Parts: sequence; structure tokens; C-alpha cells
Amino acid sequence: MLAEPTRTLTETAVPRRRQRSLPAELAHAINQAGCLRMLSQRMAKLHTLRLLGINEDGLLNQSVALFENSLNELMRKSPSSQIYAHFTALTEEWPAFRDAALNAGSVPELRTLAELDETVLRHAQQAVDALVQHAGNPIAAQIGLYGRQRMLAQRITKLYLYQACGVCERECDTAMAQARQDFETCLQNAEVAVFAPYANSVLLLEHDLWAAFTSALDHFVPDRNDRIGLQSIHKLSEQLLEITDISTALQHPTHKVSL
Repeated sequence: MLAEPTRTLTETAVPRRRQRSLPAELAHAINQAGCLRMLSQRMAKLHTLRLLGINEDGLLNQSVALFENSLNELMRKSPSSQIYAHFTALTEEWPAFRDAALNAGSVPELRTLAELDETVLRHAQQAVDALVQHAGNPIAAQIGLYGRQRMLAQRITKLYLYQACGVCERECDTAMAQARQDFETCLQNAEVAVFAPYANSVLLLEHDLWAAFTSALDHFVPDRNDRIGLQSIHKLSEQLLEITDISTALQHPTHKVSL
């Protein structure tokens, strides 16, 4: 149930020698589609936080609106019928997940939400892969790679919160270890963006935030009664999301952030 989509070769960092330019509209579409996979994990995270007594309904409603607006735009501007089909499949799965995320819910119902968010994530990942393949461009691959880090930070936090609720604990252990390893791989493969003079500073800050985030994960055992631990992990994940969104945008000269 919690087997995250495997990173494909299209998202492996590639050298930028002799690269051709990537149209701004296609770069934006890859960034947007990558944002959808992040939002699936963020909404599940925020829903679970509410079950644990930490209300972030403003962020949840914002995430829902951003998902719907982005999905509608991506549907309208799909560059091929194959890519359109991926977004159509995502549109069909979205209402059930949206309703589950927005409803008050309960801890026993969390397993259903977990299944829905994995389905939405899988379709969003397939759309990203299709867009990157359609682009056939090293910059597109880097946008996909950097954008994946946004999702992984939210996914790790979601899994931590599921464990705090006592849901899917054994599955979460395996999935979290894989997500942490994937984030490390992304950091190792990431290239410094060539389009902004301050990109190296952004990447260094990302490394620092990731170190703080993993340190907190190792320090705070998932516990629904440990409000400090829950809030610390959540806040750090939002800071990591912000910096990874910036680093993703810096992969293209348009410098357009998603959040």
C-alpha cells in the first residue's frame, strides 16, 4: 500500500553539456506536475496533523485549491494525448482523495486516506515521467529531480505522523527508510543551477535544512502525545519544502516557484 513510485531514469541527473533550451511552458508544466505529487503527500500530512490536534486547515485548503487549479491548467495545456490521458486518470481519482482529506475523519479511517493518497501520487508521478520524456531535455530531467525532493520531504513527514497515529507502522518504517534514501540520492545527483548566481547558496541551505530535518526525525520518536515533536517535524518539513521549491524553480531561467 505504501510502495512509492520508483524513480525513473528520466529523473536521473544528467550532464548539461551541449543541451538545448527547454521551452518555458514545458518547464512550467513539469514543475506543476511535480507539485501535484508533493501536494498529495502534503494534504495527507495536514489531514493527519488535524487528527493529532494540530490544526493547519488554512494550509490544507490552500493545498487543495492549488492542486485543483494546477490540474485544470495541466489538462488544458497537455502537449500530447498520452500526457492528457495521465491527467485524466488523475482527475478521476482526485475527488475521493480531496473529500477524504477535507473531512474530519478519524484515526481508523486513516488507512483509507493512505491508500487514496498513494494512488494520486502514482498518477502524478506517471504524468511527470511522461512530460520529462516528452521534453527529452537535460533541464527537464533536473526539474523532475529537484521537484521530487519537495514530495519526499512531505512524504517522510506524513509517514512519521501515520506512525504517531499507530497506523501502518511496519509499512511506514520501510517506506520512510526508502524515502530518506531517495532524498539523499537526489541531493547527491543534483547539479547547481546555472541560471542564478545565488543557486549554490540555495543548495547549501537545502543541505543544512535536510540535516536538521533528519536529526529531528531521529530525535523525536513518533508519539501522538508529543506535541513539540509533531510540530517540530511539521515546521521543518515546511521549511524544507520552501527551499526545495526555490531550488526547483532555479533549474529554468523563468525562475517561477510553485508555492
